[in-house]
Amino acid sequence: NNILANNTFGNDTQKVKIFSGSNSFYVNDLSSVIYNQTTGVGYNSVQEALNNAQPGEVVLVSGAINDDACTEELNIPQGVILDGSNKPVFTGKLHAAQGATIRNLASKWAGNPGNTNPNDRQAIEVQGTGVTLQNINFTYTGTLRGEAIVNYVGAKNLTVENCQFNSYWKGLYLNTSEGVVIKGCTFNNMNPFSTDEWNATLNFAGNTITGNIPTFNAAHCIVVAGT
Repeated sequence: NNILANNTFGNDTQKVKIFSGSNSFYVNDLSSVIYNQTTGVGYNSVQEALNNAQPGEVVLVSGAINDDACTEELNIPQGVILDGSNKPVFTGKLHAAQGATIRNLASKWAGNPGNTNPNDRQAIEVQGTGVTLQNINFTYTGTLRGEAIVNYVGAKNLTVENCQFNSYWKGLYLNTSEGVVIKGCTFNNMNPFSTDEWNATLNFAGNTITGNIPTFNAAHCIVVAGT
């Protein structure tokens, strides 16, 4: 660990002594920065922690990894909560399964250089219903027309709350708008969302939209039908 680095111990297995009530025990290192907050088990990678988590459990990334960046492309399983604790920056693509929650992190997505596939230009792919995205700071660092979030057809009941969107072409592309709630978010110099869905319906309220200039219309909507 960083606190006790560059020291010599006669017995390295007794480097750190932990006291718990009247009991005490030795551990070789301090707690992992990646662990299941529900079970207390630490892991070497975020994906390993996610793979071993059960629905309703929280995978917490509590400190710096890889020079303050998590570069893994991550799959958040059904019902699992990924909490970045506002510490490292996530630069890999995130895939959210049904009922997953992603919260309290910064996402800096550059896309895949040289890849012009329009289906690979989003930082977060919402693959299932009932996904929640909270307190995420999205920043696009790529050169293509990036979109921060896309939801799959059928991935209804998406909630996006208290997020900030920077430097993207578009905040969200919605393949379905059913049950979508976008609230308390800030969109800087971009179209906040779009959908090609007919009879679209969603709840978009309490958001801040800035940068109403010709090349990045703050709100550019064509309503054919729906509410």
